[in-house]
Amino acid sequence: MTPTWTTTGVFTGAGGVRTDEAGIITGEVSVRTMWKDGQAHIAVQYGGAPSGAP
Repeated sequence: MTPTWTTTGVFTGAGGVRTDEAGIITGEVSVRTMWKDGQAHIAVQYGGAPSGAP
C-alpha cells in the first residue's frame, strides 16, 4: 500500500502555487502527498473547489 495523506487548510505564499491545470492559484488549498518509489508526488486542490476537482 502506498502511504498517502492530505493536509487541508494550507495557505499559499504571496506567489501562490503553480499548477498544470489551473496555472497559479492563491489562498487556501489542500495538499495531497503520495509517497511512491522513493519520491513524493504532490497534488494541490483549491480550497473552494468541489471534491474531486483538479
